[in-house]
Amino acid sequence: MTTVPPEPSAQEPLPPLLERTLGSVGCREIISIDLNASIEAARATMLDKGISSLVVRQRGQPVGMLTRTDVLRKVELGMKDWGLVREVMTPLIASLPESTSLPDAARQMVDSQIHRVVVTFEDGSMGLASLTDVARALGDATELLSGTPAGLKISAMAEAAPPMRQVYLDSFQRATADEDAFFEAFEKRFLSRSAFIQVRFKDLPPERVRQIMKRSVKLAHAAIATGQPGLARLNAEGRAHSRERRNIDPKLHELWADSLVATMRDFDPKRDVIVEVAWRVMLGHVVRVMSRNY
Repeated sequence: MTTVPPEPSAQEPLPPLLERTLGSVGCREIISIDLNASIEAARATMLDKGISSLVVRQRGQPVGMLTRTDVLRKVELGMKDWGLVREVMTPLIASLPESTSLPDAARQMVDSQIHRVVVTFEDGSMGLASLTDVARALGDATELLSGTPAGLKISAMAEAAPPMRQVYLDSFQRATADEDAFFEAFEKRFLSRSAFIQVRFKDLPPERVRQIMKRSVKLAHAAIATGQPGLARLNAEGRAHSRERRNIDPKLHELWADSLVATMRDFDPKRDVIVEVAWRVMLGHVVRVMSRNY
């Protein structure tokens, strides 16, 4: 595991935070399931272990990934025959050695549009790292929406890279330059990914649906941009989404964030790996605020 270098003197440039490797971030022991297991069994394992994804194995080797989003789609479709893991998994999961630098890992994950990779260690063991793990290590590893008056903490190591919050804010301004087009594309993408949301909104007029979608993004953006004032409103919205009120499953918040990042890719002309990582860091905190109120 790579050791973080000592803080440099004022005369020396900050060393790239990014000399850290994939083996130094939040890797954890893999929980896997066989390729031919039932989706129902996979769901039970996720619930039992309190996890959101499983590595799919064939003869002991990783061959794919199954996430709770994959399972959720089955539930939303109301299918009585759950089927097998191999039918809905994401195949050809990426495997990267622990020595992979964080920028290289992030770039490969973003380019391949995958959120998790298997990390292989020299001793033969394997772990799992998500793009969020890498994003936090690249940028602000502390809580963005921590409840402090400033609403943002920047660690010393985070200052060695472009501050993730400002990278996100600049990108958001570029991406929403044509606001109507951006929100129309986001709405279409999000609705297409969730049968539950489609049913929920089917009796609403299109302009009302657009208003709801736009408000959700503006609320999250305000929390990121303003800190504590926006966080208070975001917490209130989270309580409104709670089990006792609107009963919005927290898994849908993750779909919402993924849809927003995907839309950004189409609208920010300067999008690169650092920009996408910044969006995932910032929106990841928003999703956690919303989900903890459920």
